[in-house]
Amino acid sequence: MGARHLLTLGVPATLLTTLSIIAVPASTSAPAAPQDHRAQTEVSEINSAHPYLTLANLQKELASEKRKQEEAAKAKAEAAAEKAEEAERAKKAKEAEKADEAREAKKAAEAEKQENDSAARKEATAEVVQPTTGTLTSQFGMRGGSPHNGIDIANSIGTPILSAMDGKVIDSGAASGFGMWVRVQHARGLVTVYGHVNESMVSVGEQVSAGEQIATVGNRGQSTGPHLHFEVQQSGSKTDPLSWLQRHGVSI
Repeated sequence: MGARHLLTLGVPATLLTTLSIIAVPASTSAPAAPQDHRAQTEVSEINSAHPYLTLANLQKELASEKRKQEEAAKAKAEAAAEKAEEAERAKKAKEAEKADEAREAKKAAEAEKQENDSAARKEATAEVVQPTTGTLTSQFGMRGGSPHNGIDIANSIGTPILSAMDGKVIDSGAASGFGMWVRVQHARGLVTVYGHVNESMVSVGEQVSAGEQIATVGNRGQSTGPHLHFEVQQSGSKTDPLSWLQRHGVSI
């Protein structure tokens, strides 16, 4: 083992001097004296501090140190690998959690869609009747520069007005513009309005059935003659009552 290599391993220069002396093979002649008094003194000090130091012992120490370094490096690598595995497991667990959440959200959306579709089918097949008999005199849309939010069906005062669908009465009595009206709340945010009635025959909170009489045709409020003003409101938005009736198989 060369001195330069030992220096790279951290062996002190003074120790190398001693090693060089120890490593010199015995000869038949007397050993050479130290080059000077200083070197001999250093050797004596080292021998006193390390009485059992030999080249073989040094090699063992170096081998032991090397093993320690290798073991430390191995432990460090194993710790890094374990940390990486933990990170990978955490990542997969997070991905699995997100996948579960996505599946649950999809199930909830599908269930909601099925519920809405079922409700829509029920509404489409629910019994709808013509609110009154008579002549259609005005349709939904702009009229004279102003919106007309329903249809007008003219007939004589006292003609029966029927609830177009099953529902609950939410208004019954005086109303601005209509004089008197009846409003019925149906399923899925649907409301029907019956205006200019002569007489209301139901009370607020009362449950009514499709085809049940709720009022009579009148000429109250801002009216040009006896008729029923009929409106359909879906979630607060006014829609064409004639088209709505036709979609439910009712023609006027």
